[in-house]
Amino acid sequence: MIEAVIFDMDGLMIDSEGNESISYEKVLREHGVEPRFNEAGVVQTVGIKSIDNWKRLKKEHSLAVSAEELRVRKTEVYRELLEKGVQAQAGLIELIADLETAPVKKAVASSSLRDTIGIVMGQLGLDTYFDAIVSGQDVEHGKPAPDIYLEAAHQLGVAPENCVALEDASAGVQAAHAAGMKVIAVPNRYTNTHTFDEADLVVASLSDLNWNTIRNL
Repeated sequence: MIEAVIFDMDGLMIDSEGNESISYEKVLREHGVEPRFNEAGVVQTVGIKSIDNWKRLKKEHSLAVSAEELRVRKTEVYRELLEKGVQAQAGLIELIADLETAPVKKAVASSSLRDTIGIVMGQLGLDTYFDAIVSGQDVEHGKPAPDIYLEAAHQLGVAPENCVALEDASAGVQAAHAAGMKVIAVPNRYTNTHTFDEADLVVASLSDLNWNTIRNL
């Protein structure tokens, strides 16, 4: 029986990866490094914590500054972009409205920082719609480890096997699957080449989902 739906945020609720990449690019250039883009056309590995991306980028570019300092600066740049406004992914608002009428709890489980999640929820007008919000700061290990989803289930008071996670990236799908949850993958233009073998369902858009689809998993 499905008792909770848990949303990833970046790339799933909002089209954020382009701005994320711009933030990484700016910080790299501030340190005299010309960014290298991956097959998705962005600098970052989509779906993992910023600090984990910076650990990789620091090593890759032999940067002298610490990964934490780089993360802090990137967060400043990214928040400036967020403050200019965010765009909800197609179908998000309609899906949440549908879930509001259903006997189901809702949570956000995002690798982003708490303050960043707060900015996004405020921009979308969704501040009061979730029963729990878990950030990357709240767990030791980021996705694809299951920590963030297990913590979300704990805060909701729902067994993991009774939760459905909505994810756009393979690392998030792996995390939710490892937590023992059902997973629906909603790839975007940056993750449509990812492998979603562990997803229970793959859809093209949040517009393809409603409570009946979710509860019948």
